[in-house]
Amino acid sequence: MEKLLSSKALYSFFGLLLIILGAVNVTMGEVASGGACFAVGIILVLLFRFEVKSFRLLGLAAELKDKIQEADVIIEKLRGISLPISEIAVMTGSQAGRFDGAIPRKKLYDNVMAISSELLKMGVPSERVEQIKDSWYFVTAIDMSIPIRQKINVIIHNKFNSLLTINEKVNTGQLALSPDEKKEFEKKFGDIQVDRHEFIEEGEWINPEYRKYPDYFIGIINGLRSLSAEEKKELLSEIEDIISDLNYLIQNKEIRRPEFWFQRP
Repeated sequence: MEKLLSSKALYSFFGLLLIILGAVNVTMGEVASGGACFAVGIILVLLFRFEVKSFRLLGLAAELKDKIQEADVIIEKLRGISLPISEIAVMTGSQAGRFDGAIPRKKLYDNVMAISSELLKMGVPSERVEQIKDSWYFVTAIDMSIPIRQKINVIIHNKFNSLLTINEKVNTGQLALSPDEKKEFEKKFGDIQVDRHEFIEEGEWINPEYRKYPDYFIGIINGLRSLSAEEKKELLSEIEDIISDLNYLIQNKEIRRPEFWFQRP
């Protein structure tokens, strides 16, 4: 009997280990091997955690080894093991496309919604389901933010190159500026260099607090020294829809313009 219990514990341990290895493999770019680890790990945990001779999965017959008087006991066990597995599944599903070729946004969305629906049917509190889905919200917010960063980057890049050309002409004597013009140009050239440096520095770090993204990007644009008030107003108008998409995701936990986002590369 002790050997049997020891064997069950060992297999359960190996099952959990394979689940963890699956997460590691996916984050390292090995999506195929990571998925295989998940599948085997989950089966081992189900077989030996819940004390069954066999189980009903994909049409296979199942029979509990011991009769359980209270169904809530086994449901509670299933609920307990499903939470971490679901959390890992959503997390790795959200991150896998960043390393091993993009997962279609619609497919990822459908998978996340299916997992959350099944968990709610099992009686998992909606607050806990939302915690599990948080990694999907985070990655979706990053995807939505990419066009904003690109627009800011293009404006700063073009303005910097334009002023850099003027600066080279001034330094080589091809262009003469009056003292006032030179003072004004030096300020503009200094401002664009500061903006370029700070924007690149900011871009190297991804803020995990996606709920602050709308205010963050609006603050970035309003804080650009090298843009005039009119240029800032125009840029804010161009990203207005995307800011609305981010706010909708944060407040309603849904996609505001699915026909737009699901078709983007």
